[in-house]
Amino acid sequence: MKRIVFLLVLAGCSLFATRALAEEADSTGLPGDHFDLQGAMELFKNAKNLQEFEKALNTEANAVNNLDLNGDNKIDYITVKDKVEGNSHAIILQVPVNKTETQDVAVIVIEKTGEKTAQLQIIGDEELYGEEKVMEPYAEQTEKTNGPSEFSTALSPAVVFVNVWSWPCVTYIYYPSYIVYVSPWYWDYYPYWWDPWAPYPWYVYHPRVVRYHYMYYHSAPSCYLNHAHGVYRQHRTTSATVRTRYARAHQDYREAQTAKPKTGRANQPIARPIDNNATPGRDKTPQPSKPVTREQPTERPVAQPAERPVAKPEARPVPAQRTPGATERKPATPPAQRPATRPDAERKTPARATPAPAQRQINRQPSAPRSAPRPAPSRGGSRPTRGGR
Repeated sequence: MKRIVFLLVLAGCSLFATRALAEEADSTGLPGDHFDLQGAMELFKNAKNLQEFEKALNTEANAVNNLDLNGDNKIDYITVKDKVEGNSHAIILQVPVNKTETQDVAVIVIEKTGEKTAQLQIIGDEELYGEEKVMEPYAEQTEKTNGPSEFSTALSPAVVFVNVWSWPCVTYIYYPSYIVYVSPWYWDYYPYWWDPWAPYPWYVYHPRVVRYHYMYYHSAPSCYLNHAHGVYRQHRTTSATVRTRYARAHQDYREAQTAKPKTGRANQPIARPIDNNATPGRDKTPQPSKPVTREQPTERPVAQPAERPVAKPEARPVPAQRTPGATERKPATPPAQRPATRPDAERKTPARATPAPAQRQINRQPSAPRSAPRPAPSRGGSRPTRGGR
């Protein structure tokens, strides 16, 4: 019997540990994991006024507030203040981080749309949730609400705007004698009934707030109460201490959101072309490249050159038939078709070979011989006479 009880206890412990690990995997690491927006709306719905709503937020038994933004290992006190402009209310939930800094946790935006109609949304601050997280009530199964049932809502998720005029706190803030509420508490000055406790780990805190997730509240794609949201934007407050402390958590959150797989064609793996010219030493397992057909487009379309216009062939003249016995005459070449004469600079006239001066032959006729010199007179002879005498 003891063995059976021991096995049951062991199974229960293992189930609790498995559930705790599963809950831990859902944590984003941001401080918004420790403040439940759906639980805050449920407390606001049941409160009679804003003062009672502030007390419910800081009550440990309600298990909505588990924030420790300044890291002092004590739960932070959440203050409530209302900003009013016309028929729009922005009820801001803040945490005094230190003497000089406060950080917004969330804001409840309310707009009066008729004599007895109003709409409400709660928006978690992006410093705590990574981005603005919007929650709103949806149609309840009551006699006052003519919305669809829970089963039909699951099948047809149509947007149904819930009238929150019947909530006591909403009716209270639209009384003609309503005095705008601003929390009198601030850093290191809190009510006597408040006793801060140590924050719970995520795997302990999350099961405590699951009960609020079965209420009639769900996530909204965006805020449609634009006027009340604009009123809050004018008074939004952030803390540099909180921003610096959770900077790494914000970076991890953005990387996780970017790495989420997308549905559709974008989720299909991208085919990468194989380089056949890669070095064999680097690629140890080369794979043959698949031939690319026309039906399978390549990764990058190759730009084809523009088609050039094809010149039409010119019609050639038909030669005239020759008549036997007639002399053939060549047609005169028109002036436009005559070849242009080359300029003198382009003419290549062979230069005449001029013989060297040494090689010239002088052809001169011999001149007439001069008269022979007279022979000198001999001493013993007679003087010759003319004519050979």
